[in-house]
Parts: sequence; structure tokens; C-alpha cells
Amino acid sequence: MNVFDLENVKDQNAGIIAFGFFDCIHLGHRQVIQKAVSLAKQHGEPSSVFLFKNNIFPLIGIEKHPIFTFEERLRFIEELQVDNVFYIDADKSFLSLSPQGFLDYLKGRLVIKGFTCGEDFSFGQNGQGKPADLLRAFGNTSAILDLCMSNREKVSSERVKRALSEGDIACAEKLLGRHFTLHRTVAMGRKDGAKMGFPTINFSMDMLRLKKGVYFTEVQLEGKTFRSITNVGEHPTFGDYSCNIETYVLDFAGDLYGKEVALTFLKYHREIRTFAGVDALVAQISQDVNARRDYD
Repeated sequence: MNVFDLENVKDQNAGIIAFGFFDCIHLGHRQVIQKAVSLAKQHGEPSSVFLFKNNIFPLIGIEKHPIFTFEERLRFIEELQVDNVFYIDADKSFLSLSPQGFLDYLKGRLVIKGFTCGEDFSFGQNGQGKPADLLRAFGNTSAILDLCMSNREKVSSERVKRALSEGDIACAEKLLGRHFTLHRTVAMGRKDGAKMGFPTINFSMDMLRLKKGVYFTEVQLEGKTFRSITNVGEHPTFGDYSCNIETYVLDFAGDLYGKEVALTFLKYHREIRTFAGVDALVAQISQDVNARRDYD
């Protein structure tokens, strides 16, 4: 898959391009993208996705945070067999463009033969641009998709975030249309786990709003899958109230610091608790490990 910065392209053939916010590539997003891929194949054109690289919400005064990084979203899009991604690192001036200004910006850089989007897609300043405007500009080979529904409610990024904030991994999976998986680089931790006989790998939580607690997880690395248990949040037994993601990988020995691994969440297991001492914590972790082994 080719990835282009829109600021650096001119007269690039985008073929059939999918429009949307695409901040977590949930079921609705997937349908829009898959339709673009299908139409592109039918007409012998490349398939493309328009993507914001950054979190645009703070630029318009809204306090929202992404679930996935830009790199993770690229990975999910590539899995859908898209040919090109055209991204922009938006600023306030770009978000202030009128709908026609937005269309002119695209026309000055891309050759668009058709598009796909959801019926609720909007663009330009204050979301004034609508799918009908895209039809007038690029309507030769296009599809405007109905809202994607689940349990009579629109599938949305906010529903995914709500499920994750409640620890409802099964619901998040249903809305995403795939496992909830993070692709992150292992960071240096406090090494408390290693001292207790449970060496862990650590990840930053960034702005992820995941329910704090202990989860059953699995780790994919070097082409293999390992069972794991993951603590999301603080470490109160050690007086550490900073939040991170800390994972103990069962039946693995090796140094993963600085490497990228895939961490898949399977089930919320229990709340974080403060233990009287290290021995009590070790006993609980041993129970957690046994429960994880029995899970699958």
C-alpha cells in the first residue's frame, strides 16, 4: 500500500477514493473502504482512502481522543487491500476551508474517478459539505452507503470508546469487526514484575480510555502467539499511581524492549486491587496466570 502526504502530490490518480473520518476503522468505516476497493476493481482503477493523520478534534474545540495511532490505522486499512492512502496533517486553516475550498484542494492534487462515503459524511468548515456535493464533483462512479447499524444503533467510534471504557471487549470486537488489538513498541518499565518472577513488557497508554483492570490477552510476536495477562492502569501495591499497560507473556523468555508487538485483548478479568504486600500480589498473579491458562 502506498502512503502519500497530500501536500506533496499533484495529479496523482486516486481512482475510487473512500471518504470518512476513519479514526478507528470500525464496521461502518470498513464497509465504506471495502466498497471503494470493490468499485475500483470493477473499473480497473486504484482504490484510495482519504485520511487525517492527526487528531483534529482539539483544533475545533472538542475534547475527544483517538483509540488508535496513525500507524495502527494504516495497518488496518492495508488489511482491506487498499492501494493508496492520501493523508493530511490538518491545521485550523485547512479545517476552515469551505466545502468548495476542500474540493478544490483535492482537485489540485488528485485525479478522482469516483468515491464512496457514508450517508452522514460531512466536510468543510462546520461540516457544511455533504455527499451530494461530492456527487456533483466526482459522481461518475460512486456509492453513498446507508448507516451501519448494530442493535438498532449507529456503529460509531464513540460506541467503541464506550465499550472499551466499560471493559466490554466483546462489544468492542463486534463494532470493530475484528479483535481489539494494539500494535505498540515495548517501553522500559519499573521491572517490579521481573523481581517477583513475572517479567513484563510495558506500553504507554497515551490517550487510550480503556477500563482499568486486569485483562486476558494474547501477544503476537515473531510469527507466534503467546497467552498473556495485562494490567491496564496503576500499580497501587508499589505506590505507583501512574498509568500504563503492563503485560506478562506466558511461556516466553527474551528481551523485547524496543520491539513492536501486537497485543490483543480478549476479556476483562478483574479490577486492580491494593495488596498488603508483595507475597499477596504474587499469589494473586499466580491465580491470574492459572485462570488465563484455563481460558482457552
